[in-house]
Amino acid sequence: AGVRVAVLDGGINENHLDLAGQVDVACSASFVPHYDFHEDTGGFWHGSHVAGIVAAADNDFGIVGVAPDATIMGVKVLHDGGGSFGWLIGGLLFASDPVSFPGYEGCQKADIINMSLSGAWFKNGAQGYHALVTRAINFAASKGVLAVSAAANNGVNTQDYPALTIIPAMAGSGIAVSATGPLGWHATGNTDF
Repeated sequence: AGVRVAVLDGGINENHLDLAGQVDVACSASFVPHYDFHEDTGGFWHGSHVAGIVAAADNDFGIVGVAPDATIMGVKVLHDGGGSFGWLIGGLLFASDPVSFPGYEGCQKADIINMSLSGAWFKNGAQGYHALVTRAINFAASKGVLAVSAAANNGVNTQDYPALTIIPAMAGSGIAVSATGPLGWHATGNTDF
């Protein structure tokens, strides 16, 4: 209770029965040009899905979130499953220090930034992006905000592919989170990089 989680993702439907009252609409923002924080396309509502895992209300409907009394800051950095590093960096800075953005002077920073998003790049081609995302995640840490990133969905062991970097999971002082399957199961992933 009382924890603020910035969900950096696609659009979040703040009127969904599991999220109504859980989203701080006044302190949510979009870094995707021409779209508000609660807009996305078709059936792609990954942001709402993630926000529900975090803070879906205990209301006899759907699921109960991990932290049903947390407050969600919707920060749109993806649209239809894609985005840019600029949008991601803007979202990281906003969630860490919203009062420095015009119109958000009364907003509190997040306690946690959730980024259930990732991409894999060859290190030699992504050094500049990696450095910028690292600075943004370290800025969040300097403000007392913990950045948590997905380690990707491909099941790629980066020790087997040392030329790859996973961003934002391998950037800055945040935490990268992975998942495991049932005993004896492993993901083969896409190794055609």
